[in-house]
Amino acid sequence: MDALRNQLKQINHYTIHPEMVPFIGENYLNHKILIISESHFMPKKEQRQPSDEWYSSDFDQAVLEGNTNTNNVMLQHFSKKGHVLFRNLENALQKVDASLDLNDISWYNFFQKPAKFGVSIKPTTKDKEIALDTFDEIIKTLEPKIIVFVSSLSFGSLLKNRKWNHELRCHQFKNYNSRIGVVPHPTSRWWNTVCKSYNNKTGKQKFIDFINNQLK
Repeated sequence: MDALRNQLKQINHYTIHPEMVPFIGENYLNHKILIISESHFMPKKEQRQPSDEWYSSDFDQAVLEGNTNTNNVMLQHFSKKGHVLFRNLENALQKVDASLDLNDISWYNFFQKPAKFGVSIKPTTKDKEIALDTFDEIIKTLEPKIIVFVSSLSFGSLLKNRKWNHELRCHQFKNYNSRIGVVPHPTSRWWNTVCKSYNNKTGKQKFIDFINNQLK
């Protein structure tokens, strides 16, 4: 995994914000599952979303309180202090196979700038541009077989701005042999609520079925 992590650190955005490098579980190569959520958040006391200067500055990490450190955010889960997002994802993975856990996935936030605490990011043109460029580089490096977006805002931005829309509409990257699924955020009400647009399934069941189908 160290070789992959070192490759990710060479991505342009991560040379400025190395703390945002995606998490790669020790067993990632077994199934190559990449889960993509929306964005990190600023600390609660910082009532703002950074400007686009974020992308050319390493920012004051003391102000951020570690909120944008992707790997540390995930490691909090393993120390039993993690966000409900990760508990719900792990629970769903174990419904697929009891041996699966978050060490079997890679995870990062699509937008590469933190949002104001507690609200969805309001992406600027620059946010979308950096997110798409970074996504491309991450896919080239990790070569995931299964990609699951747990943010409709993130996937919608990808769908609207990518030149290979004909492939995305089939939810497949032919060049990378990756299948893409889109499910509700695991902390939203739709994770445990039946929805007609999900064929009368919950978001959690949609996630389970999608992973199951790709692992067969």
